[in-house]
Parts: sequence; structure tokens; C-alpha cells
Amino acid sequence: MRHFILLIACLFLTSCASFGRGMIQGFLDNKSEQPPECLIWSAGFPGLAPLNEHTIKILLVHGVGNHTPGHSTAFMLALTQPLGMIRQDRDYKEIQLQNTQNQSVGTLRIYRFTNPDTNKQMIFYELTWSAITFPQKRLLSYDTNQEFSAPRALFNKEAKKYLNDTLPDPLIYLGPDGQKMLDSAVQSFCWMTNYTYDELPETENTTCHIGARAAINSLKNDNFAFITSSLGSRIVIDALQVVAHQIALSNGEAKTALSLLQQKEIMIFMLANQLPLLQMGRTKPENQGQISAFCSPTGTLYHERLFKKLFVIAFSDPNDLLSYALEPNTADSYFDSKLCPEISNVSLTTTPTTNLGFGDFANPLAAHKNYVKNKTVINLIVNGLKKGYNSSVPSAFCRWIELKEK
Repeated sequence: MRHFILLIACLFLTSCASFGRGMIQGFLDNKSEQPPECLIWSAGFPGLAPLNEHTIKILLVHGVGNHTPGHSTAFMLALTQPLGMIRQDRDYKEIQLQNTQNQSVGTLRIYRFTNPDTNKQMIFYELTWSAITFPQKRLLSYDTNQEFSAPRALFNKEAKKYLNDTLPDPLIYLGPDGQKMLDSAVQSFCWMTNYTYDELPETENTTCHIGARAAINSLKNDNFAFITSSLGSRIVIDALQVVAHQIALSNGEAKTALSLLQQKEIMIFMLANQLPLLQMGRTKPENQGQISAFCSPTGTLYHERLFKKLFVIAFSDPNDLLSYALEPNTADSYFDSKLCPEISNVSLTTTPTTNLGFGDFANPLAAHKNYVKNKTVINLIVNGLKKGYNSSVPSAFCRWIELKEK
């Protein structure tokens, strides 16, 4: 019974350390812990550091659960130091996003960092879409008020709050409000690619139109990357496919913008990857099974691609019950071929494994949240993996299985 109570406690509370001085932490302190491990299946990817020659623009999109603007501050600062971006503008910019139907679709907060020695810039775009789903999730609040929750056991009460905060988001994304969540990412991509930092409004409720304008000079010199978590990965992939369709229907300056994007190698770092789970029950992308046709220079559809290459780096933790690896040969199941995806898998433990006496245990909730705190994750995002150089693996506990490119 003692072991069972410990297991439930660790499962549903933010981390076992929450009981710091209590019985449970004392129990854990007396047990041996296994060192973290990681396995990487990849042909290699550049990371953010090689993009330092020009302005780096990074869009971060959160996953399930309620978030408020500023939620990514600690992670953002963890990236700036190794990139040499140590100077920050005193004020940030904040755009209250609107879609083409003039509906509010979230908040885009924008920070600028510079390297004082080189004057290179990193522009960090933080998207917060929680306001879209929060009103619907409030319908569940009666279940956690004093009248209904008083008889509920402590651990069950905490579990109920957590599930009510997170489980509805993927369900809402499948319903009518899912379009607003998708629009929030499309709008963020539009603001990121169409405008320089100085051109962005300080704060504004407005709509950005894909194809209506393109900051040609900005696109020539800027590099782009995405960092997403759980449901945020699904939203961004869907948004990129929407953007690809919209640009294909555009003319004039947007066509020039497309030709510039087609020369870009874009990275998306997907933390707590859930794409296989969130793909279930969905139709496959419009263009599938045609990666060679779109992405090979000799391909018949090469001129219709959106990017030169989309590096997809999927992070999963074997102890995170809600993260999944991506099979490298199933890119067409999740991505439109014109995105030119190349998949890398990173499987690593982000929280210690503890021997409870009757078996090993790792806190799955902590495993789901700890990617942004993990030094190996940050190292991979910043420095990437250099093709053919196994010495670039960021940790003694990591093993890189280098995949042969087609």
C-alpha cells in the first residue's frame, strides 16, 4: 500500500520534490537513481548557432494547459546565453492577434536580443493561445469547487485539476474553436516572416494577411525556427500546410516571397511530441507520398515546394506517457510533401528513474514538463548535430545512430 500511495503521488503532482521535507521525498532519497540516457536517430541537423550569421527568428508555441504571456521566459533566456545574445531590448512588443474574421485568436509577444559584439539579432516570438480554450474549460470548474471536491481524496483532487486543465485542449482543437487555434499560428507565422522587428507595431489588435505583403529584404537575411510542445506541434504543422496552400494561390510579391522561402532550411523542435497520437482519425495531408517530387532538385514539382528542407526534430521521453517518437519513413503520414520534411528522433530521459523496491519508477508528469529544463535538449537546439561528426553529440549519456540520407 505504501508503494501504491507513493506511485500515485508522483504521478499526479508536479514533481515528487513538492513534498521536499515529507515522507515521500525521504523515501525517494533512500533509493538509488539511474543516470539519464538518450538515443538519437538522425542524419544530422544544424541547430540555431549556425544561423547566427543573420537574424534568427524563433516562434515558440505552447501545448496543452492554461498559459499566460511570458510563459516561456526561462526557456528563452536559456537559449540566449549560448547564442551570445546577451543584450535585450528593455521593452517587448505584444500583438493581440486577430484572424481574417476579426476574431481574437491569442497573444503574440515579441522579444529582441542582440549580440553586442556582432550586432546580430535573435527575435523571439511567443504565441499564447490559451485564451481560446479557457472559456470552454471553465465549464468544468464546478467539478473542482468546494461543494463537489470536498469529499475527494487529496491526490485525486490534484489529478482532477490537472486533467481538467489539459485534456480538453486536443478535443477543442477538433471542434469549431480549433480553427481559431490554427489561425493563431498562421497569424504568428505571417507577422514573423512579413515584417522586420522595427516594422512591428508596439501593441495592436490587427490582422496580418499572408500574400498581401512580403518583407523581401527581411526574408533574404532572416533564418526561421519553431519550438513547439505537445499539441502546439500539431497546430504548427497544420499552420504551415495552410500557409503553403495560401501562398500557392497568391501572386505578385507573394510569389517572390515564396521563392525566398524555398531557399530556406527551417527547423521545428517538437518537445513532448504527440504527432502520432494527434494524427489519429484525421485525413492525411493533401500532398503525400511525393517528397522526392517536391524536394529533389530533379523532381517534377520542385518549383512548388514551400521550403528547401524542414528539419523535424521530435523529442520524446520514454517515461513521458504522452510523448511519441516519429518513424522516419512515415513523414508523409504527418506532413504535406511540399514542406520537404526530414525527421530526427531524440529519445531521452528528462527525470531520474527511481528504484522503489518493487520496480523502477519515473514521474511521468515531470517527464512531460522537463524538456525545457534539460541541458541536453537545449544543447541540441542550439548546436544541432553535425553530419558525420559523432563528437558533436552533446552528452556522454547520448548515443547517436546516424541515419543515411536517401
